[in-house]
Amino acid sequence: MMAAAIALTVILIAYSFSAAQPATSPSISILYPKHNALVGKKVNLVVDPATDWTAAPFLQVVVGNTEYPVIDTSAGRHAVQGLSLETGSNTITVRVLAVVPGPDQAKGNNREQEQAKDSAKKKYTQVLSRSITVFNREGSFATTPPQFTAQHFHSREQEGECSGCHRLEAEPKDLKPAKPEEMLCYACHREIPTGRHIHGPTAVWNCLSCHNTEIYPVKYQFISYNPWTVTKTTQSVEPAVFTLSSDVLFKPKSALFVSETSTLQLSKKDRKNKKKLEEFNRAKAAELALKREQQRELFKDFLEFIKLNPADKILVEAHVDSGHFPPAKGKAKGFKNDVQLTAARAKALVKLLKHYGVAGKNRVAAAGMGSTLPKAPNTSKEGRELNNRIEIVVYPPDVKIKNSMKLPVLKDRERVVVTMSYQRGAEVGKLAVTEHLPKGFLYMQGSGVFRGAIKNPQVKGSDLTWQLGNFGTNFQETLSFIVKKGKEVTAPLSPVVNLSFKIGQKDERLTFDPEKPFKPGLTVKETCEKCHMSLLAYPVKHGPAEAGHCTLCHDPHASKYPSWTRNQSWRLCTTCHAEKKTGVHLIAGFVHGVSHPTKKWPDPSRPGKRLTCVSCHSPHSSQTKELMAFDVRNKYESCRYCHAQK
Repeated sequence: MMAAAIALTVILIAYSFSAAQPATSPSISILYPKHNALVGKKVNLVVDPATDWTAAPFLQVVVGNTEYPVIDTSAGRHAVQGLSLETGSNTITVRVLAVVPGPDQAKGNNREQEQAKDSAKKKYTQVLSRSITVFNREGSFATTPPQFTAQHFHSREQEGECSGCHRLEAEPKDLKPAKPEEMLCYACHREIPTGRHIHGPTAVWNCLSCHNTEIYPVKYQFISYNPWTVTKTTQSVEPAVFTLSSDVLFKPKSALFVSETSTLQLSKKDRKNKKKLEEFNRAKAAELALKREQQRELFKDFLEFIKLNPADKILVEAHVDSGHFPPAKGKAKGFKNDVQLTAARAKALVKLLKHYGVAGKNRVAAAGMGSTLPKAPNTSKEGRELNNRIEIVVYPPDVKIKNSMKLPVLKDRERVVVTMSYQRGAEVGKLAVTEHLPKGFLYMQGSGVFRGAIKNPQVKGSDLTWQLGNFGTNFQETLSFIVKKGKEVTAPLSPVVNLSFKIGQKDERLTFDPEKPFKPGLTVKETCEKCHMSLLAYPVKHGPAEAGHCTLCHDPHASKYPSWTRNQSWRLCTTCHAEKKTGVHLIAGFVHGVSHPTKKWPDPSRPGKRLTCVSCHSPHSSQTKELMAFDVRNKYESCRYCHAQK
């Protein structure tokens, strides 16, 4: 006996050590709920079904001091349903367990037979555990701590983890199930409608009368948040002309940029002084940088425009007024006439534009126009300033132009601009925009622009698809392209935008149509008013009820209290009206020196029931500012319902 006991002890110690640190012990990956999540009073816990439970095949969940039954993961179970939470912060601990072998197991008895025995007789050893903190916000009037955020299970991202094996989409049979177990929601939420008083729709499992399966991005909730703002606009496509003053860019009668020269000079003696030379170079560099920045500001509108038109051609024209080469004053230094001067200026500007990143084979052309195309007479100073100018013309590559004064009118094309803004959503991957071109429309090759660069689409029939890439949880992007219309086309391009993308592992498709704008789900208040429309019919409304906080006082599924309240009415009311907790209700100015009870008294107006706050006050709306019940016009009329004989 003693030897057997010693042998068993050695086996138990050895197994306990190996079970505590098995070579293949699983890590605990909790899919739902997430750490620091806002949840309801009941929550389901889901662990990753792909976990290898071979070394330790048992799981137990502990909430606070409540230990839930051990489950055997070898049967495929990886969820614990209906965890009850206290109001406020809760700690949920997941324990991975292994069975401590009994004497029969030590002798080599069949393990399957041992597992078939009553699990209550088994002894477990904890292999590892993990704890998370969640916050139950239901029925709480307190402010939620900032570290807790809503993490709905039925988001597209969360469902993507489970939809491969489980049915998560509502079907017609779910609208009116013959049996509760036929209802989609019953599989996970069978613990919700428990209590003496069950709300009508809940009692017959008519969940979809209140919960909407089509809401995006989180199904079954009430008011929904749409992280997307998508717009599509069309613009006419015409050659654009940007006019700059030559006097601002060039020295008089010169093709040199003003910013390329400096008035600072050093004497021969100063040049020998290294320190002074360094100071001079720094000063000159700072002056040049400032002037070039000021110069670049002159081209700001032009540079912004060509970001949308990276395939367009550019013509740089330089003009002067006719008084630049008056006979009496001779010729400008280095130039025989104004045509040579303007040609040099145009070439200098082409070089500058290349410095700004505007380049491309045969894209930019220079033209010295001399004084051949004046905008105004040269007889006044104002006229000469108008004529002494630079004209930068941007035009489509398939269009021919003669000069900036004779530009063609284009009526056969339009630019389409799609703007996509996404805020506070799940991470977006593989975003794509698809445009369906109606008959008669043609995409202009090379006109697609994304992030300032040419982005051509994939073409499949009449569908154009731009693959834009992966994005985060907050972004704003713009895609533009040009379409050419045939002569027979009279109808405008469709305003619809089609997006496709990935949320987690799930493919999503969204269609944005301005004629069918996003319709958020109903608020809690709007949902309740579908059946309880008379509760807020009176002019004076109770603050929480008017604000739509119905579920602060009511459980929409079931409760142990009448009217599906979360607590006794007196306790609910005194949560906010703490001054009434003394058990008396003063009637100052009406009956001096006498107090009115608020609890533990029989209710004369409702025989068999106790007096509570709602015996005299309406919790929703009333005719009086005191929210008196019975549809009375003042608080004194309400007294007759209990004190008629007086």
